[in-house]
Amino acid sequence: MELVIVFLAFIIAVLLSRIILYKKDLRTLVKEIKFIDEKELSNRKIAGSGSVKEIEDVKEAVNTLILEKQKMRKQYRDTEAKNKEIIASISHDLRTPLTSIKGYIDLLDKRNSDEKSKKYIEIIKARTDSLGILISTFYDLTKLEAMGRDMKLEYVDLKESLTSVLALYYERFGDKDIVPKIDIGIEDFSVLGDKHSIERVFANLIDNSIKYSKSSVEIVLGLEYGKIVTKIINDSDDLNEENIEKLFNKFYVIDTARQSESTGLGLFITREIINDMGYSIDADLVDGKLQIKIIWK
Repeated sequence: MELVIVFLAFIIAVLLSRIILYKKDLRTLVKEIKFIDEKELSNRKIAGSGSVKEIEDVKEAVNTLILEKQKMRKQYRDTEAKNKEIIASISHDLRTPLTSIKGYIDLLDKRNSDEKSKKYIEIIKARTDSLGILISTFYDLTKLEAMGRDMKLEYVDLKESLTSVLALYYERFGDKDIVPKIDIGIEDFSVLGDKHSIERVFANLIDNSIKYSKSSVEIVLGLEYGKIVTKIINDSDDLNEENIEKLFNKFYVIDTARQSESTGLGLFITREIINDMGYSIDADLVDGKLQIKIIWK
């Protein structure tokens, strides 16, 4: 009887040790799978040298799945990169004939004095300009991922950049009978960034404010709680908290009637540029007006 009890105790001890080894190897397996999945490690596989053969078989099966996932991820990234190159190439190639078309339209406009013809020429010019903006925007979009590497970081005078961009929009403000309220402080507003990208941001925001404003635009560059901020404020119809939250989404346009005038990419690109430089941008509804604020530092 004692021999049977000893034998049973031995069997139980062996089974318990196997269970402990199973649980240990399973915990290690789960931990490694989570680590590889969270980090998206392209060359990492689950290590062997487990204590239980069945667990080793599971590891082999999981490694096979990881390898397939790695191949699919690489294929997706290669395809995405190729598509972006194609879009960038097409956008670049379309610029030259579009420039020629605009040149011929301007020449035709100068030589034609008939009012009716001039009206149609103005329509063609407007549509051509819209097409040019669309092509440039898509070209910029394909370059966004490379911008962080391509940016030339230097100290940029925000006052100088903002005023130079504002000067370009003098006629646009006049066309909509808008007299912008401009409030630029006297402090030194220099930040580390890419000058071209910063001016692109200002141009996008000012263009957006003119396009959607009913009657007023306010542009502020100053200090707020010790930080340099830029605020672009404009009144507009149909603004609510729901569409304010979507403003920076890719291809989002508030006024569907104006989709032909906008790609819905300007604010998306603006946010990406600001984030790439390490700063922040947000949009709020303040006293019924749209306020877009950049916090520089």
